[in-house]
Amino acid sequence: MNDTRGDKSNVGNALFAASNSGKGFCSYYEEIFGESRIFRRYLIKGGPGTGKSSFMSAIAQRAGEEGYSVDYYRCSSDYTSLDAIVIDSRIALIDATAPHALEPEFVGARDELIDLGSFWDSDMLLSKRRDIERYTRMKSEAYAAAYRFLEGALAVGTRMREVGEGFIKRNKLESAVVRYLKKIPEGEGYSLKIGIRESVGMKGRFRLEGYEQTAEKIYVIEDCMSTGSAFLSLLASKARDNKNAIKVSYDPIDPSRIDALLFTESKTAFVIGERERLGEYSEKIEARINMRRFLHHSRGYCEEERRKKAEFRADKRIYEGLIDSAAESLHRAADAHFALEKIYGESMDFEAESRFCSGMAERICRELKRENQ
Repeated sequence: MNDTRGDKSNVGNALFAASNSGKGFCSYYEEIFGESRIFRRYLIKGGPGTGKSSFMSAIAQRAGEEGYSVDYYRCSSDYTSLDAIVIDSRIALIDATAPHALEPEFVGARDELIDLGSFWDSDMLLSKRRDIERYTRMKSEAYAAAYRFLEGALAVGTRMREVGEGFIKRNKLESAVVRYLKKIPEGEGYSLKIGIRESVGMKGRFRLEGYEQTAEKIYVIEDCMSTGSAFLSLLASKARDNKNAIKVSYDPIDPSRIDALLFTESKTAFVIGERERLGEYSEKIEARINMRRFLHHSRGYCEEERRKKAEFRADKRIYEGLIDSAAESLHRAADAHFALEKIYGESMDFEAESRFCSGMAERICRELKRENQ
């Protein structure tokens, strides 16, 4: 499998706000950027290659220089590109083009459109219309193929989870979750936020490290037979009773499964993964939770157990193969996408856009200061 989870590639402390899933494109924009604390949203429109990501990066840099915190949300199809930034938890700049199109709700009062298309040469783009149509069609067809593979992966993954969870000793699992929750101080009020840490995109499978970077303590859940999400789902449910504020990450293929959870007040993270993969974060690890200890295994294995485990191993090979095929289709989409970026990029007046960006950075910093007064 083309797995780039160990490659930082200058992604910083970031998460995803969407995923290419077995149910199609899955966007969490409304949940993440609809929070009441965000008093201003700038919705950025423009074609591929018009500088949306660079625009946001420049403003994020200026905000950082002014001492404001910046949360980064990477593009689920290309983790080197930005989908959004949130400055000081109060101002969001969002790529609002398809597939995560977002339209303004309170125009002017909260939401404002930024049209980077005002900096392109329409006559030049008109002369390239046939190429634009061809590459757009190629990209669409490649995405459609990828989603068919991901749909198959979801079906196989669901079957794997059902087999694995059939082995869980529920009472033992619940007792363990309660014990771990006792290590977390009671919170000031329950809330749930979303931040996705993994994607399958144009450059393969990639995992961001936002949970590990934010956490002060990390519990590593060593998955066994796709049962790790059962632990996290129960933990998330118990967090409500403990009045904890939590952030959760959903599996990129199956949005119903949690693959990471952060208690935001105590900065304690529970993540599915391997201890060896955490590298520089190893000093934060409090313990590893091996899911095998919560599974029922009869002595000598009965015939039914052997059959189910053999089915699980076979399904896992199919599952991984389907994700590989999806990644290959998305790689073909990338070829068409980058061809479109080149066409649109050649039509842009980036000097004028840069001047506009500087003015926007000034305006946003003024808005933040005014809100602080």
